[in-house]
Amino acid sequence: MLVCFDSFCKHLVIKNNLMKNFNLTFILTFFSFILFAQDGHFSQNELNSSMRNPATIGIMNFDQKLTASYRSQWSDIPDAFRNITLSYEQKVSKFSWGMNIFHNDAGKASLKTSQVMMNFSYRKKLSNKGEMLSFGVLSLIHI
Repeated sequence: MLVCFDSFCKHLVIKNNLMKNFNLTFILTFFSFILFAQDGHFSQNELNSSMRNPATIGIMNFDQKLTASYRSQWSDIPDAFRNITLSYEQKVSKFSWGMNIFHNDAGKASLKTSQVMMNFSYRKKLSNKGEMLSFGVLSLIHI
């Protein structure tokens, strides 16, 4: 705590607070340029688990999985919202990898986004009862 008795010391405290506020504003503004607010909406998310959580890649009863999804929202309206996804997963012992290709088209608003995602996961068996710990990483490229 700083105790001030003269105007110079008060000036330093005010200047320090302004710099903190400026730094916080700068950081929030900078990161707002790399955030994307429009996400695709799917009506059956349970069919494409890799879009929700990359740690779920490879948790399946088979070695490979290919998933395709298409959604047209408000199909009676011309140029309605469309979401298209193609996903592939492959399990290789304790490691798994997957790839998602996603395209979102907001119709007449001309808001289009395309993404390519690479997913990696690692599973560690914890007991003979089938309990496991899974860790996943997702990398994303906007096109």
